[in-house]
Parts: sequence; C-alpha cells; structure tokens
Amino acid sequence: MEVRKVQKVGYSTLTISLPRDWIKEKGLKAGDIITFVKGEDGSLKLYAGILSSKRKQVKCFIDADQCKEKGLISRIITGSYIIAHDIVEIASKRELQQEHLNEIRQTVQKLNGLGIVEQSLKHIVLQSFIDPENFPFQGLLKKLYIITSSMLSAILKALQEMRRDLLVEVLNMEDEVDRIYWLGIRQLVLAAKDRELGKIIGIEDPAHVVGNRVILMSLEKIGDLLADMAEEALSVIKLDVKPPPPLLKEISELANKIANIYDRVVSAFLIFDLKLANKLLEEIEEVRKSVKESLKKLIQISEFAQQNDYRLLIPLRTVMWNLGEVVRLCGTLAQITMNRSLEFQNDICRLEELEQ
Repeated sequence: MEVRKVQKVGYSTLTISLPRDWIKEKGLKAGDIITFVKGEDGSLKLYAGILSSKRKQVKCFIDADQCKEKGLISRIITGSYIIAHDIVEIASKRELQQEHLNEIRQTVQKLNGLGIVEQSLKHIVLQSFIDPENFPFQGLLKKLYIITSSMLSAILKALQEMRRDLLVEVLNMEDEVDRIYWLGIRQLVLAAKDRELGKIIGIEDPAHVVGNRVILMSLEKIGDLLADMAEEALSVIKLDVKPPPPLLKEISELANKIANIYDRVVSAFLIFDLKLANKLLEEIEEVRKSVKESLKKLIQISEFAQQNDYRLLIPLRTVMWNLGEVVRLCGTLAQITMNRSLEFQNDICRLEELEQ
C-alpha cells in the first residue's frame, strides 16, 4: 500500500503521481493513455491503454486421439460451454471415430445455443451463439420451476389414469431441465468474470454467484428426482396392476402439499420474503415427517396382501422417497431465501453501517 498526496496544478486541476514500479511494469511513457474504471464503492481501477468493452473470444482445441475414455469428450465440451468458451474444435490426426462423433452430437443437443458450424473427416468445429444478455438469471429459474412443477403434475395424473404417454413426456421435459441448467451455470460464470454483464442479467453482487449456483443445482436435482419417479411409475404401468386407491390417495395428498410448498418457496426466493421463507421451513419439517410416516405405513396397506402382488412396493416406495427429497431441497431454497433477504432492510431487521 502506498499513500500519496493530491496536488493542485493551475486553478482547478488536481493530480496524483503514479508509482514508478507500475509505470515500468506497464512500459508507460509521457503521452500514453490510461483508462480509469469507477467501481460501485467509489474506488478507481487503472488500466494501461484503452480498455475494450468487448469480450475477447476464446477457442478451445481438443485432441480427440487423446480422448480414449468413454464420456471424456462430452464432459470437456460441456465444461468448455460452462466456462464460456466461444468455439470448440475437436480434431484427430487420422479420422474422428464414430463413437466420438456420436458423443459430440449428443452433447451438442443437450446444450442451448451450441451448434456444429464446420465438419470434415478429421475435425469438427462447435460454436456458441448464445447472447448472455438475452437470458436474465431469474427468467431461467422461473423456467426451471415451471417445467419441474409440470413434471410433478404429470406424474400424479399418469399414476391415477395409468397413462404411459404422460410419463414419456416427463422424461423429455427432464432433457429441457438439463439444457436450462447448463445455460444457467454458464450465465453465473460469465457474471463472476464480468461485473457489468452480471448486472444486466440480474446478478448485482458477485457474492450471490455461490448461492445462485446452489439454487440452480437444487432445481436441476428436483428435475432428476422427478424423472426417476417417472421411470418408477412406468415400471408400475408395465406390471398392469393398478396401485391400491388408499395408497394413490396418500401419494397424491403428499405430492399436492409438496407442490404447494414448491410454488411458494420459489415465489419467496424471487422477492426475498423473509417471513414466508421461515413459515415454509416449519411446514417443510412437518411434511418431511409425513413422508417418513407414509413410508412406514406403505407395507402395512391391506390391499397389497389381498392382491398378493408386492412388486408394486419398490417403485411406489421410490416415488414416496423422491417426494421426500424434493421437499428437502425446498428447504435448501427457503434457507437461501432467508440468508439473501437479510442483506436488505425489512420490517424485522434494520441495517446500520458503523464507523471504524
């Protein structure tokens, strides 16, 4: 840390000298340009030369001949997408193997805005056409909530009406959940790198990136749990044995309670409602207890003994267990909502900056 005095030159101009070591490091001389950037806290950052507002594009080269393990190319492409590489080129000295080509195409389909722009026998070039400013972060959260909420409703309806088509659609919806999730993670990485872009997409403080990532991961995990429930419900339909009405009623009542909590916990997060988040945390504990009790009662339902068919137990137990995991993740959302809401003054908490 260096302390320097502000000096007056002429009638109104104030100047301050620059550290000699910094001038030498940057190779500056009289007449060179320095860019000043003002921070939110009133501080100034100095950059040698003219600072370009345009983000430089980054290209990632992947040596396909070194990617012999299954899934390696797919994970590298996904990682490059997340950290906002603009172009990815996969090349082989000989020819790209069919396994690699299949893996590349499947990965491209899972990532929003990524497409194949060039291809030959030896190489493929992928490019991202995503404009980050067009995807506000809260908008992505809302989309994830709407899709996952629809998935839960479809699963309940499918079990009640023994409809396979609804469950297949749930699995297709889970693919869209993954696409939005990866795009959301990419937005968070860009926001952490570029404060101005972060503000544009609704992430005012870089400190929020960590909490927002937990929110994204929780919503994506809910999508995974619902997709797993759809798989188990499909196995029930394949047995061609309709679950006992009392059991369906119990699952339906639990699911409706959880759907109501899920709806309100997302609403609470979007407006940082401290009181609602606290109320939901209390409700969530009660529902989690109900799920545990339902799991204990599952094997005692008399209709199973009458039907003499215990094959329904495992898939339906999984459905109940996953509902419990969904409500647990709602608790994570509510806790983050409480923490975030404490950053602002409200009817309960008053903030005051103290002198050092």
